[in-house]
Formats: sequence, structure tokens, C-alpha cells
Amino acid sequence: MKTKLKMKNTAILINSLSSGGAEKVVSILINEFFDQGLPIKLVCFERKIFYKIPEGSYIDFIGSFSGNEHPILKLISIPFLAWKLKKYVKKNNISIVQSHIYRANYVNIFSTIFGSKHVVQIVNHGQVGQYRKEGLLGKINILLIKFLYPKADLVISIAKGMLYDMEKEVM
Repeated sequence: MKTKLKMKNTAILINSLSSGGAEKVVSILINEFFDQGLPIKLVCFERKIFYKIPEGSYIDFIGSFSGNEHPILKLISIPFLAWKLKKYVKKNNISIVQSHIYRANYVNIFSTIFGSKHVVQIVNHGQVGQYRKEGLLGKINILLIKFLYPKADLVISIAKGMLYDMEKEVM
């Protein structure tokens, strides 16, 4: 027996629906919410779509990225995307934004620094320790995680090992 969840205006934020694991999780969530008649909005930055969404639902794009941009460009776009998310949340009266993948998580949290009033749920799909091996961009990511993640209302790790790694690396 399916139970209807009561959810206020909620959005799921992710970089894209390309062919990764986090994207698969989001596509499953969107399909399940749609099947239950829940009004979830899907918001992406990039127009890479691999996973299908239910017929009758759609994706709101707050960025016009292809996904092939240089990592530096993606990094410096975070405040711009956060500002756009803040405006999107206000316009659509969104009360909760659940984000998946690091860049989307950063944007979600930054939007509240810019004044958005929504509840921030971030889902961690990766090992923070991976960034120790990635030079300057890795160090910047670790700093962003240390600075931003504590500002989230809820941090969800999809595995205990990821949670342990995050606590060890940045908390």
C-alpha cells in the first residue's frame, strides 16, 4: 500500500541528469514522487539528460551549461547559479530544496547566504577525501565543504563510509 507524503513546495537540484549514480538516484526519486502525485520540481544547471523523467513532468534549467565547461568556469559560476536559485525559489514559493552532488550542494547553500529562506537538504554522494588528490581545485572543494556544509539544515550521506570520510576530512 502506498502512502501519500505531505510535502510543501519542494525542488530537487542537481547539475544534470547525465549517466551517473547520483543522477540515477534523482531520476528514481522524481519518478516515485510523480507516481504518488507529489509536486516536486526538478532543477538542473546543465542540459545533459540521460535518465528519463515521467511524461508530464519537466526540468527547470537555471543554467545554460552543456556540462563540458572547464572546471574553473563551473567553480566561478557557483555564486551566479546561487543567485538564480534564490530568485527561482522565491518565484515558485519553494520551501525545501534537496540538492545532490557537490556543486549543486554548494549552490543550494550559497543561495541562503544570498537571502533565500528555504530549508536546505544536501545529499552527499561521494568521498570528500577524493579531493586531497586533485590539486588546487581539490583544495578549493575541501574549503567549500568545510565552510558551507555546516550551514545546511540537513546533510544526508548515502553510505556510512562517506559520512565517516566527511567527518574525518572536514568536520
